[in-house]
Amino acid sequence: MNTIHALLQMKKNRILSRLRAVQVTTEVQFLLAMGLIVSGMTGFILLLACL
Repeated sequence: MNTIHALLQMKKNRILSRLRAVQVTTEVQFLLAMGLIVSGMTGFILLLACL
């Protein structure tokens, strides 16, 4: 009984850590996309200001 419980716990922990890693990568990608959008808009505004 204990070994089955331990195996389930290990599997759950592995899944949770994998989910956390995926969450972190999606957050990083989101932040990068936001940074690109903000820098693009800033460049566009500066371009308009220069014209």
